[in-house]
Amino acid sequence: MAEGQLIVAVGIAATHGMHDVRLIARDGGAVEGGVLTLDLMAIPPSEPIIGGSDLTRQLTTGAVLTDQQIAGARTIRINAAQNSIDQRVR
Repeated sequence: MAEGQLIVAVGIAATHGMHDVRLIARDGGAVEGGVLTLDLMAIPPSEPIIGGSDLTRQLTTGAVLTDQQIAGARTIRINAAQNSIDQRVR
């Protein structure tokens, strides 16, 4: 992208049926210590189905962050339920 950053996150849900997957900026998008933190969130189904391969439970979402949203950030951190990943801002 000419301006800002395109963020794509792929995760594996514990159950089938998760939906409305989003990256939500933590603390209103505040950059703390040079880190912008996004949480990978999804709405669980009313009756989850356990099992299946990782591929069948894969969730993908993305977000476009403007230059203003990433101002002051050196790192973008994406937190999921059981892990996180950091990526340097380019």
